[in-house]
Amino acid sequence: MQLLLRLKNIWLQIQAQINYQVTEEIKKIRRIKKYAVIGFADDNLLCDKEYSRDLLKKIVDLKIRWIGQSDISIASDNELLRLIKNSGCVAMIIGLESISEDNLRGIDTSNWKLKHLKDYVSSIRKIQSNGIGIIGTFMVGFDNDDASVFDTLADFIIDNRLAGAQIAALTPFPHTRIRETLLEEGRILDTPWDHYTLYDANVKLKKMSSRQLEEGILQTFKKVYSSDVALEKREYFRNIFFELRKRGE
Repeated sequence: MQLLLRLKNIWLQIQAQINYQVTEEIKKIRRIKKYAVIGFADDNLLCDKEYSRDLLKKIVDLKIRWIGQSDISIASDNELLRLIKNSGCVAMIIGLESISEDNLRGIDTSNWKLKHLKDYVSSIRKIQSNGIGIIGTFMVGFDNDDASVFDTLADFIIDNRLAGAQIAALTPFPHTRIRETLLEEGRILDTPWDHYTLYDANVKLKKMSSRQLEEGILQTFKKVYSSDVALEKREYFRNIFFELRKRGE
């Protein structure tokens, strides 16, 4: 027990030092560019809740605007959402990956994303109603995807008024499990490295052609970033911030 307590104290000291270094770096950035929007490169800034809360409380006093990355589970923590908003977060990049049960099944060993799929809509609404825009990231080109996936995905992004969206082709990068699987199946296309852009096809797809994949991604971007969608989304977020101000948040 004493060893565990000692290890915990050591870890808390390390966390405090890291948070100090982060805040000092932010101060240096502000001296160079006062109104810079800070981007945190951590793949999941809020994974360690204890560390995250301490960091966010320190960031509150710095009066910055920032963008980070997290997962959809932050929707279940009201206190954390308020702290994220009060610390200056303008948007959170969240890996939703797909809105298809078949695609999410087996995407990770614990089926974590599949278990949260049923709550995607309510979680998105809750996070964004706290004034935190969601930039959803998605992949297309799964074995279950056919050409209809693009309209379905565009409708989901628009209907849920996501602040932004990143859409990428399923890409078999070196040293990944998906590449090893596709190599065994003989489905890796003979494409040069500069073709691994996340927007080009590098895999023999089961239910659509390479051209359908690449054109589908482009058309989806055009739909979700159209001027009409942007105007409607701006009004949606304007109403959210109006309500937050009215409540003094």
